[in-house]
Amino acid sequence: MKIVPDLVGRVGKIIDLGGDFRLRSPELYETYYKRVHTAPELLVKAIYGLPELNKSSIAVAQLIANPGCYPTSAILAILPALQHGIVTPEGIVVNALSGVSGAGRSSSVDMSFAELNENVRAYKVGTHQHIPEIEAALTSVAGAAVKMSFVPHLIPVTRGIYSTVHANLAVTVTQAELTTLYKEFYAPHPFVRCKSEIPQILAVTRTNYCDVAGFLEPRTNQLIAVSVIDNLVKGAAGQAVQNMNLMFGLDETKGLL
Repeated sequence: MKIVPDLVGRVGKIIDLGGDFRLRSPELYETYYKRVHTAPELLVKAIYGLPELNKSSIAVAQLIANPGCYPTSAILAILPALQHGIVTPEGIVVNALSGVSGAGRSSSVDMSFAELNENVRAYKVGTHQHIPEIEAALTSVAGAAVKMSFVPHLIPVTRGIYSTVHANLAVTVTQAELTTLYKEFYAPHPFVRCKSEIPQILAVTRTNYCDVAGFLEPRTNQLIAVSVIDNLVKGAAGQAVQNMNLMFGLDETKGLL
């Protein structure tokens, strides 16, 4: 908030990796980030930089709000099903696991080896700042307001995000139809790989790929979607490079394969 307003008008294109311009509402920002937004006039100008959602808008944008790592993984897991009306916008549940690097480089007792090794814990249950970011992106394609439950967990790995998303089915669909839907939806997007097997973090570590798979659970009439990313690449710097390529008319994959 302190740097970007001074840059607007002085430089041609800006990609902000922080969370200051991801939300449209300054009130919502204050609620979740616990501070007043000092540049609310830029919120409506910033384009949410998830290429699989806003590619054409990113290409002509001046200011990009690079998505958070949790939202990138969660949104990509459920986006095709929600946009095509396969699932309902109500009752979506996201459980996500993050590697330690997602907390940044600052030292603390909670981030020490003795606290993290052989341990898993949830945190910021119901209050995480990425909740409104995920809801806003999904609402933009659902045709109705999305209210979802999001629980992040810290796991003893260095890097990676593992998201499991549960959503109620809105229509009758077969597994084959679901798989085809996902593959066709992501066919134009080079960094999302649709899998038939359950995704795993090691397959995307140090890459800009997101691996996604959707599975039907007839007993509960639900879709269970799983996605994995490297939080430092597709969840941060890699996605910023992907956005930069689009903004400057370069091959989307340049420097990322």
